[in-house]
Amino acid sequence: IGSFGTIEIGHKTEMGKVSQVMDMGNKLRLEKGLRPIELREILVKQDFWEFVIARNTQQFRYQLSQNNDFTDIDTKYLDSRDFKSSLSLEEFTDYNSENHQIKHSKFTELDKYRDKMGQIQYTELMKKFPHLIQSKRGKNGGTWAELYILLKILMMIDKDFIKHIKNIDIEIFDFNEFCKLPLYSRQQRPQKVSFIYVITDGEFYKIGATKNINRRIEILQMGNPRPLKLVYQKETPNNRAKEIEHYLHKYFSDKNILGEWFKLSEDDINQIETIVNQRL
Repeated sequence: IGSFGTIEIGHKTEMGKVSQVMDMGNKLRLEKGLRPIELREILVKQDFWEFVIARNTQQFRYQLSQNNDFTDIDTKYLDSRDFKSSLSLEEFTDYNSENHQIKHSKFTELDKYRDKMGQIQYTELMKKFPHLIQSKRGKNGGTWAELYILLKILMMIDKDFIKHIKNIDIEIFDFNEFCKLPLYSRQQRPQKVSFIYVITDGEFYKIGATKNINRRIEILQMGNPRPLKLVYQKETPNNRAKEIEHYLHKYFSDKNILGEWFKLSEDDINQIETIVNQRL
């Protein structure tokens, strides 16, 4: 990959060791004066698992296009533990088993794999996609991943790797197919943003989402005799703001007073920040 090094890929598994790309990416970060990133920081990210799901859908769609007979699909996708559960077709894709048509990936299913704090339980998700990413013990221990996933990890460590990834020339990699994966493409485009915010009137707290936070506070102040204070705000993509707002309302439902107003503590505010960061 440019002058940064070589990723070793297994001939049969088409997977490589994640530690190789972590070392490669962090070397570049250190040269830029940035702190190294740990693998766990990547594995708890929503966008990483959306990429994995999209890659799973992409792979299976290709397999279907290459086989008129559904039963002829490459055995590495038929995993002995159970075909549908190992591919998570029913769970993570809108798939019609009667005509073998795939419409799209279902990223919202990731919410089932979060703990009470909203953090993604990546060890459970890895069991769903062993053909894309897995952990091993023993002689070949460590975390291993399919080439596209390895490259996604590199991109998450340092986006400058795109300049080198597009020049990779290997039979099992197609840069155009890599760019079709929705998360990758979405991250490269400027996005309109909204804000998750928390304001207080000195007694209660309002958790909300808005595109114009200053205007929103002005409007809310008109109907409240107490001065409002902004205690938390976080910029989020438009298409994620309402989802996160809804999750926070549900998470703190036992502390709800009325509508979007809650009785919160300082620890709750800190928890909101943690939850929002984990869901982005």
